[in-house]
Amino acid sequence: MKDLTFKSVINKDCADIFLNDKEFADSIYINDRLIKAIIDSNELIERNISSPHDDGAFAHTILIYVLASEFGQKPKIEQKITLGRHDRKRTMIVKECTEEQGIYAITAREVKM
Repeated sequence: MKDLTFKSVINKDCADIFLNDKEFADSIYINDRLIKAIIDSNELIERNISSPHDDGAFAHTILIYVLASEFGQKPKIEQKITLGRHDRKRTMIVKECTEEQGIYAITAREVKM
């Protein structure tokens, strides 16, 4: 039997509870792969991150929570990621990515004219 550590229990709970698609998460296409994720716009509204740009474009910003093990390599700042599929695909630019307990919190922005 594998030794359980506090960290391993927390990581399992993150996958089994927080990113459970029957509780909080949804299955979302990210970079053409179906991944369990949570998209949170409320946290960013509280932080007042979405704002108009000087050129008149409006940046729609979202916060995406996803298991690092499902997403893969941690995305870099200014890297493009896609959400959705086919005709509903949106391209987002990564503005920030942090990792805690095996979960990426990705702040991504889509600029609309």
